[in-house]
Amino acid sequence: MGRKADINNLIRDAEHKDKIVIDAENYLETAKANSAEAWVKVEKRRKELEQENNNALAEISKKLFWADITAEELQSKWDELLLIAEVKEYVAFEKANYEAELKRKAAEEAAKKKAESQSDGNNNICTDENSEQENVTTSNNI
Repeated sequence: MGRKADINNLIRDAEHKDKIVIDAENYLETAKANSAEAWVKVEKRRKELEQENNNALAEISKKLFWADITAEELQSKWDELLLIAEVKEYVAFEKANYEAELKRKAAEEAAKKKAESQSDGNNNICTDENSEQENVTTSNNI
């Protein structure tokens, strides 16, 4: 009898664990369905917010342009303004780079001229020293 009771206990334990697995699977399926439903709600709310935003843009466009324009037209105008601003920023950047390059070249030229003038000055000093030596030699020869 002890063996039969032991096997019955094992069977009950296995059935209980099977029930836990079935409950977990059911819970998982419910959770998946709830998750999918929640994402549908998120997408629906996003669309509502986008529509509210478009309506607000339409109101702004009426005030700014005194005309009914669609959100797409307003977005297009906005993109044009941003592009113009971006081009202006790029031109200013390139102008600054060009001016910096001109200053760098001018500084290089100035340094080069200064080096040449110092080099010429050294040559004149050497020439003056040679002349003095020639004068000394000539006077010694006399």
